[in-house]
Amino acid sequence: MNNQLYIGLLVGAIIFGVTGLISLIISLILLIRMAFNKKTAFPKRSLITAFITGAGCLLFFYNQQNNINFLPKGYLNSTFESPDKKYEIRTYHYGSLFYRNARAELINKSNNNRSTIYFNDYDYSPLVTWKTNEVVLIGNVELDISKHQTFDYRKIKNHTKSVPPQS
Repeated sequence: MNNQLYIGLLVGAIIFGVTGLISLIISLILLIRMAFNKKTAFPKRSLITAFITGAGCLLFFYNQQNNINFLPKGYLNSTFESPDKKYEIRTYHYGSLFYRNARAELINKSNNNRSTIYFNDYDYSPLVTWKTNEVVLIGNVELDISKHQTFDYRKIKNHTKSVPPQS
């Protein structure tokens, strides 16, 4: 996902969420009013709109926090090829909203399959060193790509906010 699309989705989700919250508040006010005055109709549309927008926003923010492949692409820093030339790792950094994050993408050259394997805070261009054909050191993190290991700083409780080795 490119940066402009990600930022657009983020702004859209925020606007969508605010609209849903306003709709829910209106529904609750009308519901309370309806309890005291039996002539007012139940606000079904507002309640449905609130639940749909709330569910959409929750889904977006859940993906943003838990799905490493939902991250925006970023700007390319460097490309590192594996010793056996089967894999390639590309590192990216973020401008605008995510100015201090780095992402590394593993590309299987035989089928062009791409997946994000590294996401770190306080990072710009992490140093990538291939130890073997299957084991790679990205910044301070060692990953075994044959075991599909990934690193996401958001999943680590006591993540140190220090800059790893840069390329």
